[in-house]
Amino acid sequence: MASALKTLGVQVDCVATSPYPRALQTAEIVARELGEVPLDRCPMLEPGASPTEVAQWLRGSKLHSVMLVGHMPDLAEIASLLICGTPTAGLMFKKAAVCRISFDTLPAPGTGTLEWLLPPALLAKLD
Repeated sequence: MASALKTLGVQVDCVATSPYPRALQTAEIVARELGEVPLDRCPMLEPGASPTEVAQWLRGSKLHSVMLVGHMPDLAEIASLLICGTPTAGLMFKKAAVCRISFDTLPAPGTGTLEWLLPPALLAKLD
């Protein structure tokens, strides 16, 4: 997944991750592959994350591009909140999938645009 993201030219200012071991290991690999990107261990990304708290953190982070590494279904709920304004919009994706959400202004619920959602099988073919 990490090398496929590099092939696609993905660049981020920070990788924010759950401090849980599997998420942290994934985040470390991605951060290294994308050019030693800073890593931020975020307790708010632990299982049971509050999508609203994550959206508030993103809004206040002042970073241009942040990759979130966490757990399902929390990440799908965060993406749903950012795109649709509600965490219950039903957006689902498989483990190791990656989506890109963009904003015209600071991130806020319902203001994001889903640019792409790449399932792990497609990422494997890109690598």
